[in-house]
Amino acid sequence: MCTDVTIEALAPLLLEQPRGLLLFRDELAGWLQGFNQFKGGRGSDVPQWLEMHGARSITVDRKTGKPKTIMVPRAAVSVTGGIQPGILGKVLRPEYFDNGLAARLLMACPPRTARKWSDVEIPEELEVELEGVFRVLFALRPGIDGDGQSRPVRLELTTEAKGLFVQFINRNGLEQCNLDVRGGFVR
Repeated sequence: MCTDVTIEALAPLLLEQPRGLLLFRDELAGWLQGFNQFKGGRGSDVPQWLEMHGARSITVDRKTGKPKTIMVPRAAVSVTGGIQPGILGKVLRPEYFDNGLAARLLMACPPRTARKWSDVEIPEELEVELEGVFRVLFALRPGIDGDGQSRPVRLELTTEAKGLFVQFINRNGLEQCNLDVRGGFVR
């Protein structure tokens, strides 16, 4: 996991973490506003982040340090954090819609509800079951291809899981039809 990191600093970390990294920013505006900050706005941070979204390869040329050129064959970085809607509207610039960065963001905003006290707790057996799922996933080891390179493990959906995923895709597709280009609901 990392928090505030440049692309140049991220590349060597990715070489050491074949499973990828999690970038956590409590305030995502800092991530979005940090693109190309050390390059006078003329760098390639956004294209590199677009490549990392698909766990594709990236090449980073550095002015200092050894090696000067770092090639990461499978640069997988998941980005998570929070941002207020008003700030998001200010920092999510039009070019991020044009180049596909905005489309790669999965935004979630639970509906506003009145807070009220509840004594309901998550059942312990559910917590144990969820912990077991994460333990099994974390225990997965990458496969090795013919060149000796590690490859991600492919997990297939069960028939039931595929059915649920199809329902989600269809519901999400309908919801997307009702959004304007800035991500707000059309009223």
